[in-house]
Amino acid sequence: MIRSAKAVLLIAALGSVSIAQTPKPQTPTPTSTPSNAPDDKAGAYYNFAMGRLYGEMAGAQGNREYANRAVKYYQEALKLDPSSPMIADELTDLYVHLNRLQDAITLAEDMLKKDPDNVNARRILGSVYLRMAQSGRDADASLQKAIEQYQKITQKDPNDADSWTTLADLYNAANNSTEAEKAFKAALKADPANTDALKGLAKLYMSAGDARSAIESLKAATDKSPSGETLAELGSAYSEAGKHNEAIDALQRASELAPDDDKIAASLADELLFYANPPKLDEAKAIYERLAAENGREPAFQLRLSQIYQEQHDLVKARTAADRAKQLEPENIDVRINDATLLDSEGKPDAAIAVYKGLVDDLGRAPSSDDKVRKLRLGLLRDIAQDYEKGKRWPEAAQTLDDAEKLASTNEEKASVDFSRGAMLERQKQYDASEKQFRKVLELDPKHIEAMNYLGYMLADRNVKLDEAAQLVKKALDVQPDNGAFLDSMGWVCYRQGKYAEAQRLLERALEHQPDPTIHDHLGDVFAKLGRTKEAVAQWQASLKEAQNPAQTDIDQEEMARVNRKLDEAQAKLAKENHN
Repeated sequence: MIRSAKAVLLIAALGSVSIAQTPKPQTPTPTSTPSNAPDDKAGAYYNFAMGRLYGEMAGAQGNREYANRAVKYYQEALKLDPSSPMIADELTDLYVHLNRLQDAITLAEDMLKKDPDNVNARRILGSVYLRMAQSGRDADASLQKAIEQYQKITQKDPNDADSWTTLADLYNAANNSTEAEKAFKAALKADPANTDALKGLAKLYMSAGDARSAIESLKAATDKSPSGETLAELGSAYSEAGKHNEAIDALQRASELAPDDDKIAASLADELLFYANPPKLDEAKAIYERLAAENGREPAFQLRLSQIYQEQHDLVKARTAADRAKQLEPENIDVRINDATLLDSEGKPDAAIAVYKGLVDDLGRAPSSDDKVRKLRLGLLRDIAQDYEKGKRWPEAAQTLDDAEKLASTNEEKASVDFSRGAMLERQKQYDASEKQFRKVLELDPKHIEAMNYLGYMLADRNVKLDEAAQLVKKALDVQPDNGAFLDSMGWVCYRQGKYAEAQRLLERALEHQPDPTIHDHLGDVFAKLGRTKEAVAQWQASLKEAQNPAQTDIDQEEMARVNRKLDEAQAKLAKENHN
């Protein structure tokens, strides 16, 4: 609906009008024939201007009498110009904020008695019924009445894009997405540049999971009238569609147009932290540091800073930020999970387990029907089991996974538990039992690429079923061709197959994406097979050095001992060759 900026300010001010006792003002009375107005249009303009003036005075002084005079002037203006949507809108808003809804309905019905085709009367009724629905006054019936009025408005005036958009919003509120889509498209037919319709249509598509169509609609809206809000919505749609580079670009543009909008800034920082490849930690950190400084009571920004510092292996700063977040909101679930994750990084698995268990217990007191809580408890139990595994506390790990399995309801969730159990059994060197678990995962979820990779690597490491191992890892690489762990697995399969040149190529690619002690070790073995002992020594040395990196929190000391032995033997061989 069309509303002037002054009208919006007037409405906001009238929210504080009180029935204060003030002297009765000596003022003109509404008139249809002002001395300076030769016709009804001039009279309407005069009364409209006086209505707005008294409305502003009512808002400024809290004077009910001024508000009532504003109503009378608006009424007279509408009587003189019943086709003016602006007069009807402002009078309706004034009635609503004075809580005189029945007066607004009576006015509109009187107008319809005189002229059944009066579109403004329909607008008044539609607006009032909409407000009643929003305030919960016979909500369902009021919503339906509002829909009926806007249906009649758009039938009478099919070029009224704003009314089509309002009708679409009403259909949305009534959970009628099919009719909402039709109404939004009708609005765009009437006004192809209507950004409200474009944005509304995009939200409709997003709620239906159609990110592609939402993006098209939002791109059209930003092309016609770019704004921080619309570009932020476009960024959200891109992110939902997995197009994170485009999401970052849209959010950066949104931030430039709305530099003081903390919500946009936080969305951009989240994209840079969680979805940029590789993560743009310094850029995200700069944004969060500004937000944290400007919003000292907001724990979310301290939480994000703690997560970034952990990624940068600065555990002291990570702990400082985590503790600040805990001080601000100690019971926040995300804050507590971050605390447990940080305790793991600090080498305190028992303390981490205690935090995780406290969360599981607290969440267990939530209603059993809360599916989100069930999923969160399931994930936390898997985290606890992983900590038990690191400490080789196998019975506790197995029992925790049994508890997690009881919470799993979908095939995907059951597969996640079986995957954890397979990894646990592999670490215990129970390879046959582990293989059985991974095959069970793939039965439940044939697209589980982590299971494909883990099983393929395990087969290659045992030097069995190499053709199947190659097929499994290849399927995983088809989905994520730059995954360092998957490239390492395929390189190790090739090594076992005697394809050393191909193994070298794959392992060197893996190191480009993921520096890792195991990958360096594997590449050292390849060079040793190729008779390139010096290069093998360099890779084994790099493996031992990388194992000292604080980022490497899951180092198998037995494996590192084997690397040391290989290094000693190779260096002794080189020394002997140099001596001869």
